[in-house]
Amino acid sequence: MNEITDIRQSDNWSKYLALYGWKSIKTRNGSILRINGNFLTCRANLQIPSELSSKDLEEIENICRRSDVHILKISPNHKQDVSFLEDRGYKQTNQIELIPNTVFLDLSLGAENLFSLFTRSCRYSINKANRDGCYTEIVRNPTPAETLDFYKTLSLRAKKKKFTILGLKDIQKKVNVFGVDSFICNVFDSKDRLLGTKLFLGHCGGVWGVHSGTTELGQKSTGGYKLLYDCIPYFIPLGYKKMDLGGVSDVRLKNLSKKWEEYSHYKREFNGEVVYYSLPYYKWLF
Repeated sequence: MNEITDIRQSDNWSKYLALYGWKSIKTRNGSILRINGNFLTCRANLQIPSELSSKDLEEIENICRRSDVHILKISPNHKQDVSFLEDRGYKQTNQIELIPNTVFLDLSLGAENLFSLFTRSCRYSINKANRDGCYTEIVRNPTPAETLDFYKTLSLRAKKKKFTILGLKDIQKKVNVFGVDSFICNVFDSKDRLLGTKLFLGHCGGVWGVHSGTTELGQKSTGGYKLLYDCIPYFIPLGYKKMDLGGVSDVRLKNLSKKWEEYSHYKREFNGEVVYYSLPYYKWLF
């Protein structure tokens, strides 16, 4: 699968993070460094950049010092040689801000070929949803009302599972910034009842699943499998080459990723490429 720049290294992601006061600076190699804070505590993040050289790192540290950054945190690309980070005094931490892995589907293979690569259980679940009359609707560049409906489903699921989401303003900002590259995908049963929903954002030939929710009814169905599969033939004609399903449980974060196991099995059944990034590195600059 060809390398595609991560969505966290996009200008649109910079516009989104401006909501939270992050200032974005692009380096000579195209990496986007983000800075936030004040004279008491100022921090910088560099998330999933292209491979960095020692020269790139020197430039980044100089930018941070000129901006009075106290701590720099780097979440490296999976191809990054991290030894030179350690040589320059960076320390690894399990305090993550991004899930340090993801699952990619190679859309260039086509929907039929991908279907043949899914596990037998996954194919059965998709076919069962079809037999049950489930159907998928995809909304491109959703309206505020459509975004609100999505958020309501997401927040109900979050409340039941006791996890935190950032709120409607956060989701609406993502949709506004990405515009025609934002998609709310809904799957319904034969009685037009919502089973599940997912928000995708597109960037640089890839489309990332950033939020999802399942209704109580959807938990008892296989509609979620159909939703993801139906997205594939929709995204291919739009020029997307890979589809991100999000992270799965990670042995490096045993306690934290126990909570991810419920949806990890579901994602793994699509037999995509699981990419593991390095855990983040940090360095105090003052």
